[in-house]
Amino acid sequence: MRGIDRMQPLDPLNTVSDLMDVAAASAVCNGVELHCPAVRAGFPCQLPRLRSNWTASGQGRKGSPAGQICAPAWRRSHVLGKSMGEVRRGIEAATTKPSTIGQTAVGDGRERRPMTAGRASPQARLGADVRADLRRAVLFEFFVAEAETYVFVARADWDSPRVVRVPLGRARLREVVERHFPPGLSALDEEAVNEELRRLVVPFETFSEPGDLIWTVPHDVLHHVPFHALRVNGGPLLARNPVCSSPSASVLRHCRARSHADRSGAAVLVDSRNDLPLAHADAQEFAVRDHIVSGSVTVLKQEQVTRQAVRRVLELPVDVVHIACHGVFSGHRGQDAGILLAPDGSADGERFTAADLLTVGIRARLVVLSACDSGLSRRVAGDELLGLTRAVIHAGARSLLVTLWQVEALPAGFLMRRFYHCFGSSSGPADALREAALATRDATVADVLEYCAEVHARVSPSRRPLLERDIADLRYLAGDHRAAADAYEDLLRDHPDPGPDAAAGTPNPVSALRRDDLVAAASRSRRAARVGVRPDYTLQPFSSPFHWAAFTLVGDWT
Repeated sequence: MRGIDRMQPLDPLNTVSDLMDVAAASAVCNGVELHCPAVRAGFPCQLPRLRSNWTASGQGRKGSPAGQICAPAWRRSHVLGKSMGEVRRGIEAATTKPSTIGQTAVGDGRERRPMTAGRASPQARLGADVRADLRRAVLFEFFVAEAETYVFVARADWDSPRVVRVPLGRARLREVVERHFPPGLSALDEEAVNEELRRLVVPFETFSEPGDLIWTVPHDVLHHVPFHALRVNGGPLLARNPVCSSPSASVLRHCRARSHADRSGAAVLVDSRNDLPLAHADAQEFAVRDHIVSGSVTVLKQEQVTRQAVRRVLELPVDVVHIACHGVFSGHRGQDAGILLAPDGSADGERFTAADLLTVGIRARLVVLSACDSGLSRRVAGDELLGLTRAVIHAGARSLLVTLWQVEALPAGFLMRRFYHCFGSSSGPADALREAALATRDATVADVLEYCAEVHARVSPSRRPLLERDIADLRYLAGDHRAAADAYEDLLRDHPDPGPDAAAGTPNPVSALRRDDLVAAASRSRRAARVGVRPDYTLQPFSSPFHWAAFTLVGDWT
């Protein structure tokens, strides 16, 4: 389980830290210097929580990297307590004093005017960067309270942020998210999700325009919600706006402060487990090779993906690190989330975890974790997230692409090819992901078959049966049942069962496809072929958000 039902209420110190982060977000997006010494000092408001959280999880012992980093921040939090209190009182005043705020209806939420007073400041931490962007960035920071959810909205053309109150409380949101986004998610009820979370998107419709960069800072259970897939003005938000997120406003400030202008080339880790082959991991390698136009591309495959190799690759001064391996998420210990490595016979050598990343210095501008559940995190008291996302950002990445649930290999490979095509053409990661996700959503069976044929011609012979199975499934989906039956039977004929006398370890690609399933699929296709249905290759196999919305961008959008 993700621990949603075990999340603890925020204690007073953590609550003040969250409110402090909202104030920091205002300074980031608006170039406003708040009347608060802690904000002007640029204090990273979520750091004080790390010490208690990592100590409780066994990671913050004296002498450990986490303990060394968090202890100074913990001590500093006592010094800044008074300033945090000022922020808290300011926010409380903004949400409880109608005489000084003003109130208007905004759909199902209620807008409340500025929570802080301030003046323009050229020294604001990120104000200059945000204002310099050709596109306007709009911040939506969420705070889930017991009875309702607060949305703090900030834009560069406003003097101060707006506050919207949405009548969705903590218990209701947790119940909805647990039901629609459970561990092991295999399908999405798009209509039900949009109906039950409709009120959360009203601020997007009200305070942003098509083309704006939407920057979300989720809170509580909302870290598991794909905001970019929620319906706004009749279509998904991603069709209207590029979207990115960050665990907190202060985290993004630190991400954008990192300079990676001198980076070039890429490093790719693919298909680390020969016993769990990923045909479309090779396709993702080809996408990086074909579209990263500057610098060299380092590739590690299968048995080369060892602990030492991963550490070495992550510290290369490259533009992109792309990892296409199996991912593992532990709901009880977020620091154990990781990617599967090549087997090495040791008890702890099978996985490179979030805890391992705390000892690595990542030098890449963008890290892509194209693995199942790579974006899931365990939430502990104070809305602190333990998992790969926070670990990679902490290790030095400026931007990170992760998945919110278990992705299927075929749509992930298709999406990644389009992503690198756009990214290699000088698009930022937010725009590249938007283009790739929408292209995946709109792709027809004919489009996907063309992609599979291109990959089939380039992969090693041992991976081709996996592509051939995808091709057969696509033909069946299009209603071309006779062609599908032929494809299934060709697989069975070309890769016969080696039988019990085969040498141990003899590779048989069809065994990974489950031979019994192939026999059943061939029989089903032959029966359907007798009906004489007219094939339709214009069907869109990935139209559900389950296929195209799993990937989300964390960190800098440029």
